[in-house]
Amino acid sequence: MTTAIQFLRSSTESLRPDPTSLADGMPMLNSNEIDPGLFFKARDGSLVKIGPCSVGSTAPNVNAIGHRGNAKGEMWLDTSGSGNPVLKVYDGAQWKTVTSSGGGGGGDAVGVIVSTVAPTTREDGTTLENGDLWWDSSSTGGNLYIYYVDADSSQWVEALAGAVVLSSAVSALTAIKAAVADTTTDLAGLKSAILTALDSF
Repeated sequence: MTTAIQFLRSSTESLRPDPTSLADGMPMLNSNEIDPGLFFKARDGSLVKIGPCSVGSTAPNVNAIGHRGNAKGEMWLDTSGSGNPVLKVYDGAQWKTVTSSGGGGGGDAVGVIVSTVAPTTREDGTTLENGDLWWDSSSTGGNLYIYYVDADSSQWVEALAGAVVLSSAVSALTAIKAAVADTTTDLAGLKSAILTALDSF
């Protein structure tokens, strides 16, 4: 007989665990579609979020139910302005706007181009420059790209491999599930499998 072991979990919007309540290697999953994520406590005691970029007019976790604040490296596509959405990254203390100065610092700063197809020019019609950013907003997209110019070509290069992060998370959870399903695995073995899986991030 197999025993189902489930992670700490919630489907409540903005509910994040207090990292002081999590044991080493203990994950918590929030499945709410507004701001989903897998959370765990880092070695320094801070909360780490693995999950997609939040999209909306207010920063993620503003109306916190559980742990207040955001995880370092967390992303937010801010749609509150009247113009194009602005990509922001939490640096551990505040939200920083991601911008490009184009051409190695020689051009005017531009925001992120949001489009369902790879742009061939900036939104104002000017030429794309090295370092310009594009957010693929198509239904199969959801990735950030950097325009890269080398000696003999130019192309959009994926900057945030969201699929890679998701793939790593799925691999980690698969390894943990296999350890749980193995009837010879004791608690020490299960803890080891969880810690090994989380080390892959």
